[in-house]
This record gives sequence, C-alpha cells and structure tokens, in this order.
Amino acid sequence: MLLAGDLVILRVVAIVAVLGLGIPLVVADQSAHGLDGLLQELHAPDWHTRSRAVDELAMHPGMWSAPATKRAVIQLLDRENRSLRDAHPSADIRSDADSEAYGRYHSTLLGRVESLVDPGDVTSVTILVQSPYNPDSAFALRLAAYGETAVPALFEIADRERGIPRGNACEMLGRVLRSHRMGTSQYPLTTQSIRGIEERIRTGLRDPAPVVRMLAIHAVIAAADAASIPILEELRAADPYVLDTTGRFWIREQAAKAIAAIQADPLGKPQRDQKK
Repeated sequence: MLLAGDLVILRVVAIVAVLGLGIPLVVADQSAHGLDGLLQELHAPDWHTRSRAVDELAMHPGMWSAPATKRAVIQLLDRENRSLRDAHPSADIRSDADSEAYGRYHSTLLGRVESLVDPGDVTSVTILVQSPYNPDSAFALRLAAYGETAVPALFEIADRERGIPRGNACEMLGRVLRSHRMGTSQYPLTTQSIRGIEERIRTGLRDPAPVVRMLAIHAVIAAADAASIPILEELRAADPYVLDTTGRFWIREQAAKAIAAIQADPLGKPQRDQKK
C-alpha cells in the first residue's frame, strides 16, 4: 500500500522525469507560447495567426487581464478596422468563404475588445465606433449608451464619409441622442453635442444619397426629433427616390411613418411644447 508520503515522492519523481525529457510544463492559466509570444503574434501578417493568438489569450484569464494584453488587442482592433477601410483587400482573403471567416474573427475580436474598454476612454471608444456594425444591433445600442465619449468619432464619420458609412453614423447619432433624452447615457451629452447631433441628422434628411436619407429617417425617429417634421413633410411630398423592384416611392412612405412615430413618441412631446 502506498502511503501519503510515497505519493508525494512519486509526484516529484514524475516532474523530474518530465523535465529531464525536455517536455515543457504548462501551469494553469498560462500558455505554452507565453504572453510575450502571443502578443507578438497579434502582429503576424496572416489573420489566422492573429485570430489564434487572440483565442489563446482569451482562454487564460491571467493573460487576458494583463494591461499589456488590453493595450495590444485594442490596437489590433484599430489595425483590423484600418485594413477593412483600405481600398485594397488583404491578400489572404481570396474567396467568399475567407471573407466570412474573417468576418467572424473580426466580430469576435470586437466583442472581446468591448469587454475591455472603459466607456470613459475616448481613444478606445473611438476605435469601437469606427468598427463595422449595424446601427440597430445590440452592440450599437450599448455603444450609444456611452453618450458623450462616442460623439467625436461619430461626428468625424458623418462629416467625412459618404453613402452608407455616413448614413450609419447619422442613425447612431440619433440613438445616442435618444439615450441621452431617456437619461440612460453613461456620459451625458453637452449642449454643443446635442446641437451638433440635431444638425447632422437633419442635414442627412437632405443628403443626395437615398441610403443616407433613409438612415437619417431612422435617426430622427430614434431621437424623436420633432424639429425634423417639416423636412420629413417635404420628403413625404416629393422625394424622388423610387424603389426599382416595386416602383414605390420608398422614402416618401418612410417619411410619413416617421412623422407619425415622432408625434406618438413621448420623448418628442417636450420639444413640441417648447415651440408653443
């Protein structure tokens, strides 16, 4: 029969044997690659390597919570976002399947970085804002609730970009304003930001691109922006965009629905009362 002391001796002998064979021992919450090695892999030219490094870091709470990891993965998301905005696609994305796989990697990275970002850190929040996402997604709603810290990046996109990016920024600004008016913003908007948001979402209603006008309609609905109703009435009466597949004046229809939605929204009532 083995006694407790014998078991201890056996464990020690086993460890010495493993070390003698050159087999590395991986302690719980560590990776065979080590933190420094994984952080270096985040700069690998192949996105598959970067993805595996992120996965391995996330598997080890001690590594994931390290300040160096936080800085590195936020910077990685920034580089991935810049690459997506590049007119020349990555050489290692050659097919639709590659594109879908990369999209899953980016989406996972975005969610993991979000968990690390301080909503009060404008620099990190800006990187989240500049990521690709749908403005009506759960992620977008959480981002809108950050409030003031999300505004600078959204203003930049709305002012600089064209087409869908500008429209998405308008819709996001409308959601930021709604969160503020509901009192759910983590960082309440300044008076200057409120005016800037109102100006941009109303300007979006007159954008030459139909997609921007459509997304700006979503924005003014979200913000319950009563002051936009006269512009919406113009769109309802004469917007020229025709939906090719049906021949319907799609934006005219959506403008009419927006007017009704704003008039019915309790958040729009204080604005209407101020004008009386």
